[in-house]
Order: sequence, then C-alpha cells, then structure tokens
Amino acid sequence: MDRYRSKNTELMSMLGLKKDDFAITGENVSEYLGGDTAVIDDFLQREDIDGNSAGLGLALSALVNKLEITNNLDFGVTGAINPSGEVLEVGGIKGKLISSEESEFPYVILPSTNMEEAVEVKEEQGLNIELIPVIHIDEAIRVIKDLNNKKK
Repeated sequence: MDRYRSKNTELMSMLGLKKDDFAITGENVSEYLGGDTAVIDDFLQREDIDGNSAGLGLALSALVNKLEITNNLDFGVTGAINPSGEVLEVGGIKGKLISSEESEFPYVILPSTNMEEAVEVKEEQGLNIELIPVIHIDEAIRVIKDLNNKKK
C-alpha cells in the first residue's frame, strides 16, 4: 500500500497536481508568519531540498531575524508546522539526532509526536543531547527564551 501511495504521489507531483512537501512547508511557514518571509526566501526558493522537517526551524529563524525573539544558543531543531503553528511529526529522527550530537548541540527541539522514537535513538546511540518536545511553535519560542535566560 505504501508503494502504491508513493508512486501515485510522485506521479501527481510530476503532473503538477500535487505540491511537494517542501513547497507545502514554505506555504505553511509563510502563512504562520503572516506572509513576511523575506529573511528566509532564499532558502525557500531552493530546488535541492525535499521534505517538511525544516518548517519549525525556518519559522523560528525568521522570528529571530525579525528580532521577535532573541537567541544566543546553538541547538538542533526539527519539525513540520501547519499554518496555525502546530508542530507535526517528521521522519529521519535518528540521523537528525546523531547530526545534532556531532555538531555538539546541547539541545534538540522536536515534535512531541517524535519523542518516543527520539528517546529510543538517544539510548541506543548513547547520545548526551537533551530532547525538548513541543506541540506548537509558541512552546518552542518559550523554550528558547527560557534557555537563553538561564544562560545569562
């Protein structure tokens, strides 16, 4: 069934009947930000990216760039978002956590729906990174503010 769905999805995309996940991510981030995506437009125009897991990171980056939130810390972020800012599950958690650990990020903000898998990966791989699950971008913003306030 998965193979049937993926083939149909690919055919629909090729025929222009379905947008790819990255295009939908761009639309969701734009809608969440009220259309003001100037600071991330170059990234959104790239054609060499696929998937939806950059949505939360893009929206947070835009908010930092617009000085709506302040951040002086390095951390990993993954998660799709919908237009209302809900953080949605993504794939590839293992690779994202390992990459974040290799980058020496102390934290990863991720969808709460990915938390069970993330805990398993963390234990299996012996990672030291702190996992921070969120269900909405507003929660991620609060986490970033709290982490930055602790750092002062």
